[in-house]
Amino acid sequence: MKFRELKSELGIGDFSGQDFEAFERFIDVSLLAFMYLEWCRVQNANSARSRKEKGRLKIMRTRGMNVKIREDENKMLLMEAKRLKLVA
Repeated sequence: MKFRELKSELGIGDFSGQDFEAFERFIDVSLLAFMYLEWCRVQNANSARSRKEKGRLKIMRTRGMNVKIREDENKMLLMEAKRLKLVA
């Protein structure tokens, strides 16, 4: 994990304030988000069906996992909307 990645993808560089404890909490939440993305990456890699997909997931970085999780969530929301007949 590189500081540049945390700064650009998880917003560590966006903190503005003077309270050191608030900064520590902000860093904690950012690192927790990173750990969640890594956990999701490992879970997806372990359940991947093809070698190509497994390999792609193993090398995926923070931004790629963030995008993948959002895409998966959008697919699930669309399926649920279709099930409830909210969309055609």
